[in-house]
Amino acid sequence: ESRYSINIPHLLCRSRGCMEYSELHRAVRQRYSLSDQDLLAFLGDTSRFIVTGDSSQSGVAGPQPGAASRVIAKTSVRLCQMHECDGRACQNLHLCKYLVCGQCGRGKKCKYSHKVHSSHNSNILTEEGLQDLDQLELFQLLLQNDNWLLEGSVYCIVTCIVSVLFVFFLMVVDLLSLQLGQ
Repeated sequence: ESRYSINIPHLLCRSRGCMEYSELHRAVRQRYSLSDQDLLAFLGDTSRFIVTGDSSQSGVAGPQPGAASRVIAKTSVRLCQMHECDGRACQNLHLCKYLVCGQCGRGKKCKYSHKVHSSHNSNILTEEGLQDLDQLELFQLLLQNDNWLLEGSVYCIVTCIVSVLFVFFLMVVDLLSLQLGQ
């Protein structure tokens, strides 16, 4: 079961953080032998997913996602907002806010961590079942869930939107290279 719950957020984050239910259903059914009931049970985990739109149809597991439903990846993982955190009791990721927003130009000179898979961060990601997300997928998930990342200037918001568009561009390039390679 954990394999599905890990890969469903992966599928969603590869699709800009959300998918139409029918599209997600198709993608999951192509990869796994997962029943509709099991998929609905996974999506019923409100700590990891939000299902929006038409859910007026009723089924065995309660309301069924309808034609207009969208599934959105959700997480409680946040970035640490402390400037000097020792990390001992901290349950937040230690990452540069500007890196996640795609606007840190300091590189190695940055005083905040750029190590997504540091020991501290890896422990948190593993606890939350997010260890298999790549950096861009993780950043997508954080950007759509951590309001602190979107606070501040319009420039930051525009930069975050550009980052999301860049992720989409990389996915298109990846898809095209797969098609050309076949």
